[in-house]
Amino acid sequence: MAAPRPSSGSGGGVGSATIDPIRLLKKYKWLLGASLVAGAVLGVGSHLVLKRVYPIFTPTVLFQIEPPRDRFGQLPESRDFNEEELKRTMQTEAATMTSDAVLQRVCDRLNRNASLAPNWRRRFEENGQFQVQDAVIELEKIVSAGPVANTWLVQLSASYTDPTDATALAELMRREYLALRQAREQNINSEIKAQLDAQLQGQNDRIAGLQRDRDAAIAGVGETGSSTEALQSIDGRYNEAAQTQQIVSAQLQEARQTLEIMRVQQAQYQAAKEAPGGINYPDQVRAIVEANPIVAQARQLIDAIQTEIRVLQERRVGEAHPEMRNLRDRLRAAEQNLTDVRERELLTTFNGQMDQIQSGIASLDGAVEKLEAQRDDLARRLQDLLTSSRKINDMEIQISRLIESRNETQTDLENLEAFIRQATRSPDQGVGRVRVVQSERKPDEPSFPKLRLMVPAGVVIVVGLVGGVIFLREVLDQRVKSPQDIGLIPRTRVLGIVPHAGEDPTSPKKVETAFRDNARGVIAEYFRQIRSPLVKRMEQTGAKAVLFAGGMPGSGATSMVSNMGYAMAALEKRTLVIDANLRRPAMHKVFGVPEGPGLSEVLAGKASLDEVVHQTSTPNLSVLTVGGAEERVYERLATPAMTALLGEAREKYDAILLDVAPAMVAGDAVALAGQTDASILVVRAMGEKRGLVARLRNELTEARSEFLGVLVNAVRSAAGGYIRRNIKETHGYQAAKS
Repeated sequence: MAAPRPSSGSGGGVGSATIDPIRLLKKYKWLLGASLVAGAVLGVGSHLVLKRVYPIFTPTVLFQIEPPRDRFGQLPESRDFNEEELKRTMQTEAATMTSDAVLQRVCDRLNRNASLAPNWRRRFEENGQFQVQDAVIELEKIVSAGPVANTWLVQLSASYTDPTDATALAELMRREYLALRQAREQNINSEIKAQLDAQLQGQNDRIAGLQRDRDAAIAGVGETGSSTEALQSIDGRYNEAAQTQQIVSAQLQEARQTLEIMRVQQAQYQAAKEAPGGINYPDQVRAIVEANPIVAQARQLIDAIQTEIRVLQERRVGEAHPEMRNLRDRLRAAEQNLTDVRERELLTTFNGQMDQIQSGIASLDGAVEKLEAQRDDLARRLQDLLTSSRKINDMEIQISRLIESRNETQTDLENLEAFIRQATRSPDQGVGRVRVVQSERKPDEPSFPKLRLMVPAGVVIVVGLVGGVIFLREVLDQRVKSPQDIGLIPRTRVLGIVPHAGEDPTSPKKVETAFRDNARGVIAEYFRQIRSPLVKRMEQTGAKAVLFAGGMPGSGATSMVSNMGYAMAALEKRTLVIDANLRRPAMHKVFGVPEGPGLSEVLAGKASLDEVVHQTSTPNLSVLTVGGAEERVYERLATPAMTALLGEAREKYDAILLDVAPAMVAGDAVALAGQTDASILVVRAMGEKRGLVARLRNELTEARSEFLGVLVNAVRSAAGGYIRRNIKETHGYQAAKS
């Protein structure tokens, strides 16, 4: 016995219907074809009727929008322009052509002149008065304007049933639009002229002011004459001052270098004077002293005495000789005198040098200060001259530019005045960038109706209506028509399908025994296809008792059980078919066995399973009929007696198939779903609705047995094109095999 399966939560609602357009086309192809023909006939008939009773004539006016002009209406020299700007201009002009201002002007003209578009005008007369506002509202409906694709043209049109009045309205629209545009152009031109006049006056004032400032700047630097002469004189003075500045800068640099040298010498002399062992006379001072005549005379005296001593020595006069001693004394006195003279002269010369250096430094400091002042004064003079020159030159440039700008403004003003004189002429051929390239002409043929439009329109309307009705019918029809409809229900799988008996080329006489009567028929083959996954699932889960629950009466659950019993027996599985439909049993008729005793007696404890089971003529197939009517108690299907019966049957049979009353009219199916190992919901194509299938699926899913899926019975090929092909292929293959 299979283990109980956990109860799952209740399923969601029914999914939205998915429409297969190919299936619908095949199903309703003749109806759609007839609607197409009817639509074409309707289009032709409508064309003939409308052309006679309500033709529409549409005269048109074509305007060309030229590239942007300058403010004086002149085209640019270059033909390069912004196409996006031109497109926006075309859209703007198209909107202006049908604007309220133009419509009001047209209706005002009609109010003043009754001879214009008299038939159209007559529609808005009340008590002899022309209703302008009503006419404006209606005129807005019959006129249109818009750019012509891939051109720079804008089309203006008026539509009416009278071609003469339609042409008159188009002419009025053209004239009033151009007149309105001319008035706006004149206003714009007047504003531009006022701006140019003010601009010209402002330029003259600025030129006069700059000329006064320039003359004042020339006088400020001491110059006279014209600006050119003043600038030349300033340039000469600037060059002269620049040369002087270069000379002064060179002198200043030389003085600074000499001053630096003398300060270094002063520092050296000061360091020599402050030496620890006395004054450390520089070599320069010593050289000066050695060249002093007094020192030289003292050295000469020493040289003379030394010469006399050498003479005595050559005569071999000894040191003890009085004359020699006298010379030695004189020599020592002369050398001491030289030392004294030299020291005295060194000090005198050293002090003199220091005084000279100090005096030179003071003199150079004054010279440097004077040169720096002279240099700074020259720099200021140069800067003043340069500033004045630039100022005068800048003002001269500004004056020249202003004069050029004034001349351009004067030219613009003259061109504008000429353009204004030209623009005041008749605007019939265009205004500004707008040119009339085709005036309105009285049309010979109506613009509506057109046969080439009416026929497709009739076809679209009729076919659309018929298609819409078909679509709504398919969407609103919730019946299960094909296996695809089962797939729309959440968490619901299709276990298999069985075609309608009429689809089987072998034409079985009894659907309940189609598998037995014609084992090679199409229906038998479809039961084999259902049997394979069913047996596989039963073997995987160990399930043996399978409940076949019909949705509504006539769903075909009895046929499913009987044929599946034959299919299981053909697989050499010991199969028991139990008729648990206590309300309207049929298995005894299908298999040709007595109605009782049977299931009811076993549940009542009046018979055993072996006593009431009938062995059919088909090997491995047994039937437990419903039993006598007096023992049919519905509640016993949910009692332990039923549990015990199924338990005993599981031990003796490989497959136990139960038929039960439809779940829509009785609760027996749900009760038995709690006793069996698995359950299958049987629905009839074009019978049950998806909502019912979803509800029954939820009830069977919540029982202890496993819900295997839905069997769709009596499927016709009209519900899906592929079914007819499958049936033909199956029958052809079986026929060829036989």
